[in-house]
Amino acid sequence: MALADDQRGRLRQAKLAGLVRGHVGPLDDGEGGVPGGFPGGATLRDGDRGWVLIDDGVGPRSVGGALLWGSRSGITDLGVIVETTDGVLLADLARRASWFEPRPAVFRVAGTSLETVTPSDPPEVRPAPPDIGGLVDLLLDADLEVVVEHGIVRGEVLGLEVARIVTTPTGSEMDVEPGGPLLEVGVGKFDRVTAAMMYAHLPTAGALGAVIEEVRRHRYPGAPPHPVRDLCRERWLRHAVIADPAVLGLRSLSAVETTVERDSLREFHPAVALGTDETGRSSLVACTYGVDIDLLPMAADARAVHATDAALVIVAPEVLPDAIRQLAERLPGEVRFAKIAAPWS
Repeated sequence: MALADDQRGRLRQAKLAGLVRGHVGPLDDGEGGVPGGFPGGATLRDGDRGWVLIDDGVGPRSVGGALLWGSRSGITDLGVIVETTDGVLLADLARRASWFEPRPAVFRVAGTSLETVTPSDPPEVRPAPPDIGGLVDLLLDADLEVVVEHGIVRGEVLGLEVARIVTTPTGSEMDVEPGGPLLEVGVGKFDRVTAAMMYAHLPTAGALGAVIEEVRRHRYPGAPPHPVRDLCRERWLRHAVIADPAVLGLRSLSAVETTVERDSLREFHPAVALGTDETGRSSLVACTYGVDIDLLPMAADARAVHATDAALVIVAPEVLPDAIRQLAERLPGEVRFAKIAAPWS
């Protein structure tokens, strides 16, 4: 039988308490700490010390909620316990947590004990594949924004991907040399498959034009509600500030990648850009929409990759919650928030 949510919550709290006591010994309050609920886990507080257990839905975006809880609770000594056997993921989560002060500790569960996880080094930026000039020209001729992220070249309409340049896999039946570049068109991976079937009778430029026309029918400022209009609004926001960096007091901006590849067009995922102000100082701009609890860990991680001494500018079309602003105070260096008009309005 499936456990009820309250039963599962109590079991997680008991598990967390046992792990913590086994690691640090008796707690200072003499009562075993104050337990609490947490999505996919549990919390335990002992004065200004606190621990978060995450054992459900662990992924690249699993550390933000724990950091927000610690900040809201006034925790200065935070431990984040992640239940996964994926050592690479653990080290990456530890790195994203490490940018905050006081520095949280990330632990893996080893039987009934805890082991401290060493943060990984920031990843290197992956360049675009070679010998793709002709396909890039095709994107530019179609008046698309060309963005390179994680080694993938994308063509976008107001921040929404409508085409990408990929490497043809070995064994492909397509009339392209294995390992050579290929232009796929469509919005998202499932739409790219559909577009390949729908426009198989058209040359590449014709298929691309058909997809762009359909997207532009629904994605423009003031457009009525439609899924195409509403997808990837944070990337639309990035498009707007790149087109007019002066709105942020900057001289120039260009799109750069985060350290996490987006799995879905519908998931929260900050869109970042790197630029300079009139004095030549670097700024890492992170555009967001809605409430993204992993916004700051991902933005700080991107800053560590692209320009460690850059000012971090968080851009949104609305005032972000106080909890996110309070957590930002735990990041070193300059962090500021900018509210700009929604470009889709």
